[in-house]
Amino acid sequence: MFSRIDRLQELLRKEIVGILPTIRDPGFSGLITVTDIVLSRDMKTARIFYSVMGNPRERLNCEKALLRATPYVRQKLSQKWTTRVLPELIFKYDGTPARASRIDKILDELKGKE
Repeated sequence: MFSRIDRLQELLRKEIVGILPTIRDPGFSGLITVTDIVLSRDMKTARIFYSVMGNPRERLNCEKALLRATPYVRQKLSQKWTTRVLPELIFKYDGTPARASRIDKILDELKGKE
């Protein structure tokens, strides 16, 4: 059975994934993927982990754009979120997909040398 926090995290993920394409900011030049959302036990803070397909410059631009867009995302969430408390949103870059890709590439190179 899923806890209330788990259900709210999944609902929050769906809402944020739906809001991100509506953001009109020139900083969004790479492909953004929400990898995880962690909602605090008191539901006052939500850490949104994301990854960006692109070069390091695009990642930095996306990070800045998300920081600028956070009030807009909260405002859009407030129109749909029905809980008493709307969590503070904290966007954090998740480098896991990039590291996994690098490891896969190294393993492929090692297989090629055999």
